[in-house]
Amino acid sequence: MQDNELIKEADGIKNEIEQIPKGTDKTELFEKLKPILDKLAKIDEPQSDSFLNHVIKKRFDLKGKETESYRKWVKEHRKLEKKSFAHIHRSQSNEIPKAIFDGLVDLVDYEGKVAFLTRSEKGLNVEFKSVREDGQIYRPPKREQIPWELPRVEEIIRYYNAYSEGMSRNEVDAMLYDDLIDYHKGISELPSDEYYDLLTAWDFHTYLIEQFQFTPMMYFFAAPIRGKSRTGKGMIYVANRGIVVESLRDAFIVRIAHNYGASIFFDVKELWRKAEKYGSEDILLHRYEKGAKVPRVLYPEKGPFEDTVYFSTFGPTIIGTNKQADFIFESRSVIINMPDTKKHFENIVTEESALPLRERLLAFRAIHMGQPLPTVARPAFSRLGDILNPLFEIIHLVRPERIEAFQTLVEEFKLERKITKSEGFEAQILKAIKDLRDDVENGKLSNKLITDALNIGRLDGKKLTPRYVSGQLAALGFKKGTTKTGASAILWDDDQIAFFSDEYGLEQSSEPSESSVPSKKRTKIIDSTDGIDDTDGSEKSLFDDYL
Repeated sequence: MQDNELIKEADGIKNEIEQIPKGTDKTELFEKLKPILDKLAKIDEPQSDSFLNHVIKKRFDLKGKETESYRKWVKEHRKLEKKSFAHIHRSQSNEIPKAIFDGLVDLVDYEGKVAFLTRSEKGLNVEFKSVREDGQIYRPPKREQIPWELPRVEEIIRYYNAYSEGMSRNEVDAMLYDDLIDYHKGISELPSDEYYDLLTAWDFHTYLIEQFQFTPMMYFFAAPIRGKSRTGKGMIYVANRGIVVESLRDAFIVRIAHNYGASIFFDVKELWRKAEKYGSEDILLHRYEKGAKVPRVLYPEKGPFEDTVYFSTFGPTIIGTNKQADFIFESRSVIINMPDTKKHFENIVTEESALPLRERLLAFRAIHMGQPLPTVARPAFSRLGDILNPLFEIIHLVRPERIEAFQTLVEEFKLERKITKSEGFEAQILKAIKDLRDDVENGKLSNKLITDALNIGRLDGKKLTPRYVSGQLAALGFKKGTTKTGASAILWDDDQIAFFSDEYGLEQSSEPSESSVPSKKRTKIIDSTDGIDDTDGSEKSLFDDYL
């Protein structure tokens, strides 16, 4: 407002106040003042305070608390006015930045500008704004807010048209698959040829990520100078919306995961230690499963229910680290131990060099998005089957000739997990139980006997308690019972013992071996540090049903 307009408005408010009799009863005063207070909420705060303190208070002989109550009402009303104005302003423009919505192929570069590439029944469309059915208008984020190289829309359309010009869809997909195999072979050396199928199938699945419930986290674990970073960058530069992250700061990761659905390569030394330091373990643990959300308290001043925001962190993930991570995290990953190599790779791994492959993969996405994937039996049971199934479906879709090779690799992973489980604390418990078979009475085995067997060779400060062992037995699934003296026991079940023997890679024979854990009739020294956390003497369960 101009100065003369402000003066005119102030005079008008003053005249309205003077129209109210000085002796108005306090119980009626608020209703009479309400239209005036409403106007005070619409002018600047110093001016409204001046009216309250020097005009209203003086005219109606208000006490300090009474004046303060009017001031609070005006302040709260001013907040509502601002919110209302913001809502009206948004409604008028009705445009919000968006990077994820149904029908979007990707954000693209079109004549130097950021645009949406969408797919409808009529084909591909380039849009600078997307009008939704509810009238909401989406616009792309600004270029400086997009942390990856934008693909060129004309190249995507050119590759998209190749699906209908001379070659079948299967031929185009197979050619892209083979070119990605060659691309990865030109970047790094992996333990065997089947691993290149693994990486290539992972590349493809990032472009149809909305259609999967799980995604395997690719976990490169090795000593320095083994090619972890080079291999991971080679993958992330061809992945859908790939970003390299060298920090685990919570706020940034949450936002690129939630707002962009980004594929992320965490190239971080001592990954898990830093995740614990920055409080981002839950983000890493939830990346592998659709629907999982992490809570963050962003607005404590709003009170219960309104103070917390839930973020989706699901998305393709690559890890490159030199220190072993948490065992639950590892169970959600495909662990690749990089071999030492004498090969010299001349190619420099850059986003620019990978861009043509990304554009071809976006054409693949445009063709297949929303289309049903092959219905196949999971390649493995348990969590390993969950995380590998998307890649198995991709290979059936794109390169079915490689199914047998991929299944060979799956069998290798299954064996590795079984070996790992056989080295864990649960396996120690099962070995002790198997070797105490002769001590079973009336179909029951005493928990104390199991505890005593596990404590052989342990230092006094590291010995396990029967209560702790009972908890571990219950976690494994053993049914509880009692001996004839009333002591805690487990119910012996031959089928269950046989199942566990296979699950944990233990020998099937129930006969005691030279390396058996002792009962009261046998002796054997157990490594006193197995399964023990030296910091507090408590037992760690190394592996459970996460594997």
